[in-house]
Amino acid sequence: HRHTHHAEANGVGQHTAPVAHTKGTNMKKIILATMFLMATAVVAFAYSQYYIEASVNDETFIINGEVFEAKTYCFNMQEGDPVVFLDGSPYGCCVSAELLNLRTGNRCRVWCE
Repeated sequence: HRHTHHAEANGVGQHTAPVAHTKGTNMKKIILATMFLMATAVVAFAYSQYYIEASVNDETFIINGEVFEAKTYCFNMQEGDPVVFLDGSPYGCCVSAELLNLRTGNRCRVWCE
């Protein structure tokens, strides 16, 4: 009787090993995917979001009631687009700033007026 019980235990052990390995692999994928999502979400949540109130000739923008002038040109920055300030100040208290347009993913360097 003991011998039969021992054989069953071996059978169970051998059967569960590949399943455990698969779970480990899936867990790694889940952890990596979660880390990636958290990293990309930081951009959206770590910065306050503002909207372009006016856009003139791809070079002058009003955001948060302040005027910002593109250092060169910032194409496809349209009125109503959500932006975050990666650098500089949404209150115009800066020499220059870098904007990230959340609609297009484009970055734009501007002078703070």
